[in-house]
Amino acid sequence: MSAHAPRNVSSFLLLCLVTLLTGCASNVLVERQALSDLEEREQQQSDRIMQLETALHSHHRGLVLNNNDNTRALIDTIRDQIKPPVCPQTPQPSCSGPRSSQSSNQGPRTESPPATDKQIVGQLEQVYLPEPGFVYRARVDSGAETASMDARNVSLFERNGEEWVRFDIPHPTRRTEEPKEDEDDRMKAELVTLERPVERIVRIIQSSTDGYERRPVVLLKFMIGDTVREAEFTLANRSHLSHRMLIGRNILRDVMVIDVGQEYETRLPHEARSAPGARRTGEDE
Repeated sequence: MSAHAPRNVSSFLLLCLVTLLTGCASNVLVERQALSDLEEREQQQSDRIMQLETALHSHHRGLVLNNNDNTRALIDTIRDQIKPPVCPQTPQPSCSGPRSSQSSNQGPRTESPPATDKQIVGQLEQVYLPEPGFVYRARVDSGAETASMDARNVSLFERNGEEWVRFDIPHPTRRTEEPKEDEDDRMKAELVTLERPVERIVRIIQSSTDGYERRPVVLLKFMIGDTVREAEFTLANRSHLSHRMLIGRNILRDVMVIDVGQEYETRLPHEARSAPGARRTGEDE
């Protein structure tokens, strides 16, 4: 064998070893690159999950807040529409010393009714309307939910996008002409036109027919004695009734008490005592 054979074999073995090492290094580099890409993708997915969780929490908080606002608004609306019942005050027994034999022989005592800070009204009262400055004799009825005002020629119209009503009310004293013997003089009253925004429309079922009547409700400012208020009045033709105005529970509630055995318990304010329709002292109904 030639002297160069061992050297060639060594060179071959060295070349094989280098090739083998080079291949392993390439595989290691490839695996490290794949692992790095995988870690980067995992980090991106983690970031995306955190973003989704943050958005979900924010959306959930918004839904909870919106639900709480709606619940509070509903509760406030119910509280405004439903007032808690007011229990009557129980009169406190008055302390007194021993009664004399003379008072004990006079029969049972009649105790005075408990004092109240509410205004006492009779079954009939005078009601002053600052506009148009008329006084009407009204019947007080605790059985009626809403007050009522005699109105003729009622017509609805629109003003600035809102529903209004135009109606005529009878003058308390003026007449268009003298009534005949068989006519009611209330039918001949002079009419005054008013306009008001419509608060709501109520449906009144007619007992004489199967249908119903739609009546507008408006706000009117009025005075009964020392009470000055603005309340809802249903507009209805009351020409066939004895009184042009009816005072209902919406006016009486919490501020007035009816003494059904009395009439005209209140006095008109000074500026209304000379107004048309004002009742003079000692005048009969």
